[in-house]
Amino acid sequence: MELAGVIKLIKPTEKKTETFQLREFVLTVDDNGYTQYINFQLTQNNCDLLDNFSEGQSVNVFFNIRGREWQNPQGETRYFNTLQAWKLEADADTSMPPVQDVNTSEAADTADSDLPF
Repeated sequence: MELAGVIKLIKPTEKKTETFQLREFVLTVDDNGYTQYINFQLTQNNCDLLDNFSEGQSVNVFFNIRGREWQNPQGETRYFNTLQAWKLEADADTSMPPVQDVNTSEAADTADSDLPF
């Protein structure tokens, strides 16, 4: 599955055990005028995927839905869902234009000639 939105929160990687690590992030998505806050997980080597992104950045998230069953000590069964991201791409529509190198002395000369006095 794929979902586009803006990164609201990036959490640090948590080492759950010696062999398992997890990283969460929150994506804001517009749902017909209502903001939805969608929590995603990255696991193992995929935790590093967030290193190239920052909060406030528009992205496309590719993910799988995972579900599990859990039974509490009283015998009640509960079900949980997890959105496990496996790929992130920067949204091409919001990329910044390249920075142009401007000669500061030329810029200053141009700025002086535009002054009204």
